[in-house]
Amino acid sequence: MDNKKSIQEYFLQESQEDDPAPDRPATSSLSSYRLSTRFPDPEDEGGLHIAIWGTPESGKTTYIATLYRQLVTNPRWNLESVLTNTDDARWTGELYNRLKQHGVFPDDTRRGQHKFLRFKLLDGEREVARFTFLDAPAEMFLNPEGYDARYKTGDPLEYLRKCHGLILLVDPDDPDGAETEALTRTLSGITRALLRSKPVALCLTKCDLPDMRGLLSGDQERIRDFVRQRLSPELVAFVDRTVEAQHWFACTSLGYITGLPPNTYTRFNGRPGFRTEFPLTPINVEQPLEWLVGLLDR
Repeated sequence: MDNKKSIQEYFLQESQEDDPAPDRPATSSLSSYRLSTRFPDPEDEGGLHIAIWGTPESGKTTYIATLYRQLVTNPRWNLESVLTNTDDARWTGELYNRLKQHGVFPDDTRRGQHKFLRFKLLDGEREVARFTFLDAPAEMFLNPEGYDARYKTGDPLEYLRKCHGLILLVDPDDPDGAETEALTRTLSGITRALLRSKPVALCLTKCDLPDMRGLLSGDQERIRDFVRQRLSPELVAFVDRTVEAQHWFACTSLGYITGLPPNTYTRFNGRPGFRTEFPLTPINVEQPLEWLVGLLDR
């Protein structure tokens, strides 16, 4: 499944099936797919390279599933897998199917379970960028040398030094401050690697929560004020000091229905899930990537 037509047919076929009961478990295994577990070398490959990563609990795996679907169903873009010997497209399509058809959120990405999903973004037949989704735990960036020594991934900071831009997903709901601490520590290493001149798109996820829906308008000062108040004023100041080309985004992978609470609930096995009787209506998930492409593809 390495061309847009077959990917689109896959999604259309899945969307036409009747949704099963919300508590019905998904039966296919995501562990059987062939996926890359080592960083690519952007300098060897050439072209524009964009990395996508998210802090703990930011919903990064759900984000990549909905981003992928938004791109392959957008008439402007074509998507191709970078590697022909991996199952990046099939894995991502199955992930989206689990979410839409079964209401199953992905498992947390644990240490040693990292994977790198790699795609070419094409405008017609012209490649405009390559993006790599880093489905990896925070330890990869908090202790890059130790993680590489144990799992042979390659140096994540060296990879980011060679990338041309970064999308960083941020969980905006951080009542105990753990997210802000992890984010600041991670950003410290990442921004040193990216250098000040490289653009960074910072994207607040899960903005289907009622008190965050207003952020989806994209107003920069409103989002920055929210981050100052809900996360940390030092975080905004840190980004301002270390990243010259930056833009804040707010998105939701699930969408929402006005007047209703967020579309999540506790499943039969105690894990959070998604009510399949309501449609998935992602908002703004493709905007960070399109912003970076607009800056870099000149």
